[in-house]
This record gives sequence, structure tokens and C-alpha cells, in this order.
Amino acid sequence: MAKSLQLKIAILLHLLLTWCTFAYAAEENSFVAGLESIPLKAIGLVLFISVVGGSASTLTKIARPDVVVRSLALEISKDMVCSIAAGMLLFLFTSWWTWNFWGQATMILLAGYGGSKVLDFSLAEGFFPALSRALGRSAAPPPVVPPVQEETPQ
Repeated sequence: MAKSLQLKIAILLHLLLTWCTFAYAAEENSFVAGLESIPLKAIGLVLFISVVGGSASTLTKIARPDVVVRSLALEISKDMVCSIAAGMLLFLFTSWWTWNFWGQATMILLAGYGGSKVLDFSLAEGFFPALSRALGRSAAPPPVVPPVQEETPQ
């Protein structure tokens, strides 16, 4: 087995075990539904779980031989910020939908792994069409209908 593959598997296993341990320890602290009443502990959990997902994604991306990284620090920073934003977004939605802790933790981890792809999808497929409907506009531009030519009597 190649050393890079062994390292990748070891890192992913470490991240998985860290997340599972952390999630199990935090099971008793349920998340809340209101933005103004989110405890600092819940935000810390979301940040940690998002960073674990983002770390797994970044390490997977960097380990691929076909990916060229120009600036490692910039790549890591970009992935971490996107992962945290996606994790917070999913945390707010799953709190609103009153999911249990394990469902929230799983979705936050997946959102952290997806990072910018989750943000792009939620904006393009979720937020912007919902905003258009709320404002009374169609999410898609109106279809172009060719003019009907009237038949002239001969």
C-alpha cells in the first residue's frame, strides 16, 4: 500500500474516531431552536464538527495526485471557512426542523465535508427560488412563446 494512501486512511480514521467520541460526549447537550438562545457550547460543537468534516475533505483533496495546490495555506483557509459556514447553515436548519442531536451532528459533518458545494446548492436550489416565491416572482424566467401568425383570408 502506498505511503500516501496509508496516511490518508490513518488521518480519516483519526478524524472519524475523534468526531464519534466528541459527538457521544456531547449527546446530553441538546441544541436549541432559537437563534438568540443558542448557547456558546452548541456553537463550539458546530464549529468543531464542521472543521472535522472540512479537514477530511481538504486532506482527501490534497492527497489526490491529480490536484495541484498552489497555496496550501490559502486552500486550507478557504475549505475551513466554507466548511464552518455550511455547518452553521445546516445547524440552523436542523434546529429549526427540531432534529435530534445525532441527526444534526451527522448533517453538520456532511455539510462540513461538502463545504462550498453545500453552500452553492443551498443558495441555487433552496434560498433564491424560495425568496423569489416569497416576493411573488417566478424562480425561472418566463418562457419565450413565439408569436402566433394569423392566417390571412385569400
